[in-house]
Amino acid sequence: MACAQTGSGKTAAFLIPLISKMLNDKDRATGKARRLTNAATPGCLILSPTRELAIQIHKEAMKFTYRSNLIALCCYGGSSINEQINLLSNGCDVLIGTPGRLIDLLERGRISIEFVKYL
Repeated sequence: MACAQTGSGKTAAFLIPLISKMLNDKDRATGKARRLTNAATPGCLILSPTRELAIQIHKEAMKFTYRSNLIALCCYGGSSINEQINLLSNGCDVLIGTPGRLIDLLERGRISIEFVKYL
C-alpha cells in the first residue's frame, strides 16, 4: 500500500520495474503480443478501482512502453466495448482495467488471463 502526494512517482514505482522485467522476458521478446484465437493474452494485468485511475495508469504505461515492443491497453466501463475489443484483437502485453469491464471481456472470451505473470 502506497500513500504519497500526487506526482511523487507511485505509478512509476511499480511500472518501471514491471516493464523492465517484461522487456527482458524471453516469452515476450518476439515483439508480438500473444493471442489465442480471439483472446488477447496479457502478461501483466493491472486492476484499477475507477475508470479515471485506469486512464491515468494507462497514460503512464504508454510513456514507459513508447518505442518498445510492448503494447499497453486500457479497458473500462462507460466507453464503447466494441472499440476496446477491436484494440484487444491485436493482442496486448500490459492490460489496465476496471473489474467490471475485465469480467465482461473474460466472459466474452476476448481476453485470457492464462499467461498473466504480473498482477
